[in-house]
Amino acid sequence: MKNILATILIYSSLFFAQASLALPPSKRATTAEVINFDTRKANAVLPALNNVGVEKDLYFQSFVIVNGALLLLGVFPHSGKNYIATATEQQALTGTPAIYPASKGKIFTLNSFYFGCAGNTVASVADVAVQCTISVAGFVANREVVSATYTFSPTVANTVRSGMIQAKLPKGFAGVQNVTVIQDNPVTKVLLLDDIDVVLYS
Repeated sequence: MKNILATILIYSSLFFAQASLALPPSKRATTAEVINFDTRKANAVLPALNNVGVEKDLYFQSFVIVNGALLLLGVFPHSGKNYIATATEQQALTGTPAIYPASKGKIFTLNSFYFGCAGNTVASVADVAVQCTISVAGFVANREVVSATYTFSPTVANTVRSGMIQAKLPKGFAGVQNVTVIQDNPVTKVLLLDDIDVVLYS
């Protein structure tokens, strides 16, 4: 009798878990977050060691945390002191820059983020602000379902220290499983992100 009850409980748990995953984003419990990384510590001497990993239940692949107050980069953070960066040094080790839920099978919505680019003068050291174009793509079941392109163009007067600009994502980025963010030349340009506005689903 105990074995039968245990089996029923297991199947019931699996059923409700699968039913929850099958719900559309509009029907799921949500948590809105603006991720700014300001509570994280960043090594100013060796920024390449500051892998983001997981932040607010999202995994940030090929990104490192940079303290903009300690390293005088060409682009300053949109808020606080920290932002995240990616360039060829990170991408050669861990692949395409991407954001996705830390728990397998979950989805999220990417609403917007602030970004800018700086010159990659030597390994993991950024210089003046430079123009760049980024391509953002959303995936579901390993299939690209939405994409958008944005360009950061600092004025000549702001190349030494420039503010970031906001990228507002289209509605198609709701309920995706993975988002890639690729700059046009990671060898010569460092891509910097801050204040990432997301919705997480249970």
